[in-house]
Amino acid sequence: MTILDGKSLSDKIKDELKGKIDSYLTKPLLAVISIGNDAASEIYVNNKKKACAEGGIESFEYALPEETTQAELIALIDK
Repeated sequence: MTILDGKSLSDKIKDELKGKIDSYLTKPLLAVISIGNDAASEIYVNNKKKACAEGGIESFEYALPEETTQAELIALIDK
């Protein structure tokens, strides 16, 4: 039976990806738009932002209030 060390494997994969990302001429980025307050979504987004930082990927978060209209959301996306 093989026991897999998920943490060390994850770290190895992240290091390999960071090396590949550093070689790109145009760096990838992650943009997240969240509307309202949802604790589970906040945790998910924070984990993605942390993974991006570890991998050398720039990330942005736009946290909008629950009252955001469709027109306001479209205006943000169209920027």
